Amino acid sequence: MKEFLKKILKAANLYHPLQLFYRQLMFSSKKRYLRFRYRKFKKKIFTCNVCGNYYSKFAPAYPSAINRAAIQNHAVIAGYGENIICPNCLSVARDRLVLAMLEKVDLQQKKVLHLSPEKNIYTFLSAKASVETADLMPGFYKNIDPNIREADATKLPYAGNYFDLVIGNHILEHIPDDRLAMKEIFRVLRSPGMAILQVPFSTEL
Repeated sequence: MKEFLKKILKAANLYHPLQLFYRQLMFSSKKRYLRFRYRKFKKKIFTCNVCGNYYSKFAPAYPSAINRAAIQNHAVIAGYGENIICPNCLSVARDRLVLAMLEKVDLQQKKVLHLSPEKNIYTFLSAKASVETADLMPGFYKNIDPNIREADATKLPYAGNYFDLVIGNHILEHIPDDRLAMKEIFRVLRSPGMAILQVPFSTEL
């Protein structure tokens, strides 16, 4: 029944708009809750490099029940744990890490490909560089970039040696043929170029 309803909503071009509305509603509710809950922790210990606010601790983030067992059994570092979510803007640790790296890069007049774009990273990039965004399901990201392009990371619709920088934050682990995706990213990168491709990591696998 759930898949049948999803097909109907997609056929009516309502699925992604409704999903976006739901996600934005949940995001706003969570932001209000965390700002209230963590107001007593407003001390200069941790500073968010997205919004500039500081707290003595950030909010934790834990994996879903589906992923928890695999993460624990294989000692996977996947961006979960304590002090992950900024209580003010809800940025997460993996976004702040990318921003910390980008702050050291000269982005002026650079061409950037941002796969599955995160809002905070896209906002930072688009103020400094020429940014193109792409995803296999672009409807989920129209609120970030209305011009996002539908694209498969294993078959990117771009010429070779086109981008100075490619960012794919926690996407490779969702692609069955991740080696082909990395070859495609390498193909579209200029030389010298750079790719930031964060993924869950374990020395036990």
